[in-house]
Amino acid sequence: MFLNSLSPGSRSKSMRVGRGIGSGKGKTSGRGHKGQKSRGGGGGIRKGFEGGQMPLQRRLPKFGFTSRISGFSASVRLSELNNLKEDIISIETLKDAGIINKHIRQVKVFLSGSLDKAVKLEGLTVSAGAAKAINDKGGSIKDVPSKAPSKAAKKPAKSATKLAAKTEYKSEDKQEVKSEDKQEVKDKDKQEVKDKDKKEAKSEDKKESNMTVKEAKPVEETQGAKEAKATPDSDKKDISDDKDKE
Repeated sequence: MFLNSLSPGSRSKSMRVGRGIGSGKGKTSGRGHKGQKSRGGGGGIRKGFEGGQMPLQRRLPKFGFTSRISGFSASVRLSELNNLKEDIISIETLKDAGIINKHIRQVKVFLSGSLDKAVKLEGLTVSAGAAKAINDKGGSIKDVPSKAPSKAAKKPAKSATKLAAKTEYKSEDKQEVKSEDKQEVKDKDKQEVKDKDKKEAKSEDKKESNMTVKEAKPVEETQGAKEAKATPDSDKKDISDDKDKE
């Protein structure tokens, strides 16, 4: 169907709104009274908006990804090669036959169905099963494109000398750390022994001082004992007699 082939009544004229109540679309012009959708300018609501709640496209879990290679790569079944009349099949022949789009740059043939004739492939990647089927029929595969180098292959390998220097440096650091730790442990042990010796010496000094104090202070005699020692036995008897007389 084309525009020039349409009949005169097939294209209706657009409705003219806001031209009075007699037109059927006057006053509110079909928008109704008030509300967000009746306003001009910002009245439109974007697609997927659900009034502020979490929209559906954000509620659903995400999975997978879209490969960039898929935009210019395609896969072809082995049975589709039976429809081609050419003996040598390349990307250009597949494009001319309409099997792949014109913007495709990479094609892979995989095993699906059977092959009825011998074919020669040029510039196409082929799976292991498809390659075996083609060789069994007497076909051949030429100019297979190589895979793009991986990121790991792009990075230059580190030289053995650098690796050896790094390992030596790390081992030296570890040895230094171990020696420092051992020295700290030894210092702590020595300090603890010194502290113990000091404590023992202090306790011995206290004991000796206590003993000297005890020896220096003899037991004090009472006044009565002193007088008893000073007076002889005869005097003691006279004193006792005097007391009895009294």
